[in-house]
Amino acid sequence: MDNYKKFREAVGNRSPSVAFNISDDNTVVMIDATTGEILEDFGILTRLSSPLVFKRAKIAALLRKKNWNPDRFTTDYKINPNVSRVWDIDPDNLLASETVGGEKIGKFSWHPMSGEFIPTSREDMHSYSIHNLGSHEFDEYVRGIVMPKQQLVATRPWYPDPDMFMKDRRGANYLSTEAQKTCRAMLKRAGLPSGWKFQMNTTNDLLEKTTGIRGW
Repeated sequence: MDNYKKFREAVGNRSPSVAFNISDDNTVVMIDATTGEILEDFGILTRLSSPLVFKRAKIAALLRKKNWNPDRFTTDYKINPNVSRVWDIDPDNLLASETVGGEKIGKFSWHPMSGEFIPTSREDMHSYSIHNLGSHEFDEYVRGIVMPKQQLVATRPWYPDPDMFMKDRRGANYLSTEAQKTCRAMLKRAGLPSGWKFQMNTTNDLLEKTTGIRGW
């Protein structure tokens, strides 16, 4: 078995106790995630640099945690009973949904694996809605902000696994981008008007510049 196949097999069978390092010259090693000890040296895998065989972005995808696989992200949404008791969901345009009291959606949280969608009013925090209405941990949701005046949806960076971000920042950023892109696809399927724009990796400063409002 050549080193490339060994590398692919090692990634497929990896445990949480190991990590992979890829240097600029494409030298790949498997290390103990706790001690940093090199467990296996795969050498220089030149095939990883070929855009026709294995794009560098795909390396990041291969090294991510298997349970956060973009291939398993859904472009659908689902509403759990807790949300249904509080929100009237608009089947023609998800972002036009309102609370039973008439408050319009100002934010949302969406779980890319299950599709669970949690609307939030402008005044409330994502964390409050996730805690009270959600089924998953806070970090597992893509969080978005809805700005009707600007016809804009902005999503924050998505890092469901802080350990992965520290050990494999390239892979974590790739995963974040894929989740936000899938969220955009979900919203379009759910009736997002064609004139609306979508902004990824938003920050509080950027939101303030865009809207003139503080406290996001």
